[in-house]
Amino acid sequence: MTAGEAIKMADELRPNNHFENRLKQLWLRQADSGMRRNIVERSQTGGDFEDKGADILWNDGLEYDTPLLACCSAEDLYHQRRSTLSALAGCADGPCTGRDGPGSE
Repeated sequence: MTAGEAIKMADELRPNNHFENRLKQLWLRQADSGMRRNIVERSQTGGDFEDKGADILWNDGLEYDTPLLACCSAEDLYHQRRSTLSALAGCADGPCTGRDGPGSE
């Protein structure tokens, strides 16, 4: 999964969320840093992740095609997370709109 795909997915989850892309990129950087520290560095993955991750590929921002640590094999996990969040927010049929928080108008 790339930084651009992750941001697009987040925007679909919460349309009109009013978060700047820069902030979303910083969140991706933090997430990849945590995954690298807590999973990659504790496992025997060798060099499989040396060229991936918003944490190490940060260059005063991220490009759309910057590869994240969670690749396409984790896409189902992201979709499950989206469904769970929508259900918890009372939006059984898709993205929530009109709820409290950023993006609700």
